[in-house]
Amino acid sequence: MYKRQFLLCVLVASTQPSTDPFLWFLRGRERLDIEAVIVLASRVAIVLGILTAAIMGQPLATLLIIWLTINVGRMVVESRLQISQSLFVHNNENSAPDTENTTFRTIAAVFPVGTALVLTCLFQRMTLYLMETSAPEHDYKIYGTAFKLVSTSGFIATGVFVSSFAALAKAIEASDAVAIRAIIRRKLMLVTAVFLPVCMLGMLLSVPIVGRFPMPGFNDVASVMVLLMPALYLSCINMGLKLSLIHI
Repeated sequence: MYKRQFLLCVLVASTQPSTDPFLWFLRGRERLDIEAVIVLASRVAIVLGILTAAIMGQPLATLLIIWLTINVGRMVVESRLQISQSLFVHNNENSAPDTENTTFRTIAAVFPVGTALVLTCLFQRMTLYLMETSAPEHDYKIYGTAFKLVSTSGFIATGVFVSSFAALAKAIEASDAVAIRAIIRRKLMLVTAVFLPVCMLGMLLSVPIVGRFPMPGFNDVASVMVLLMPALYLSCINMGLKLSLIHI
């Protein structure tokens, strides 16, 4: 049983957006609008699917299978996009030895980065696996709620900042400090406008909403959500600024 769950964790980590080659291709083509729509839709589907399965009392393996299925479905949709078709076109004129050597050099250069991304995703998901195997069910519910709350919100905040990287790169290339500050300030205001109301509503409504579900231990989960909400906004700001500083 545990081997199956571990394998599912590895597969989920390998198909996350951060390790998705089709999404990286879209980013290279500066089609962050397409990426945002696809990833947001898949995230919503994952949350709804896992929430439904959790309410029905399904085990962790079932939740991971739902997550993996939606990830694979997302990649299939991406591969069918018109913009992605160039990835499957083989041009004999470009198959010269120099081109092949360049391809292998590129793969060798990015392989450590890709490995780090896969291991990062695997580490994050392994905590859920370890919690279920070694901690009481009550603690697992609390940790799982906190994990999904922070990871999903952080992903959205990161997406807001990543969407400005093309303009940020041009401002950095032009050494335009005013434009750099304006871009980052605009994204900070957008994250604030999105997450500050969400955090306030979460603090006020978490306990009443969770109280409508007659499941043991959920009241403690709601209390943890209330405690997490003030730090959630700061966490989202931190994730976005971290990526922006790395980019600079």
